[in-house]
Amino acid sequence: MSPGRSRDRFTLTVVVAAAVLVAIALAAPRIAQANLSEPAERPEEAAQPVALHGVTVPDRSGSDLECRPTSQFASNEQQWDCGETQVTAKYGQTTDDPSRALARFVRYRLLEREPDTSVIEDLGGDARVARVDRPEGTLVAVAVPRGNGSVYVEFAKGDAEAAAQPLIDAVRGGEFDDEQ
Repeated sequence: MSPGRSRDRFTLTVVVAAAVLVAIALAAPRIAQANLSEPAERPEEAAQPVALHGVTVPDRSGSDLECRPTSQFASNEQQWDCGETQVTAKYGQTTDDPSRALARFVRYRLLEREPDTSVIEDLGGDARVARVDRPEGTLVAVAVPRGNGSVYVEFAKGDAEAAAQPLIDAVRGGEFDDEQ
């Protein structure tokens, strides 16, 4: 290899290295700013009634329970952030065994292997409630019959029992019997 070619290769290497260093120096402030700045938050949605398929969950005063929706789209399953309590509602088809249907919903929510009907309490008709003690707190799930299906409402975290009680009382009181 001739000395001229070696010098040209060395010059090219130095120029490329310098260009890379300049690009890094120009991009570094933007990269640092992107990593240090607060993540872009989506606008907080206003509180809305916790409702699905004609079942509106009451609060302790008898009004509609209003919480911030966390679901991003309309579907047969919706979620709400009610302070320390998380509420999930899902519509599903009714089976011949409403206790087993609610146990399957609880199994689905807890990712368990087998449905446990021993935690199910009959509220009258096809309405049921399940209470499951977990290390993170009690999970309460209520099944409210609606036409050919049921709305399954889960209360988790925080004081799930207190949040669920108005719905349980409404179901026991027959508030959803005529609304199919």
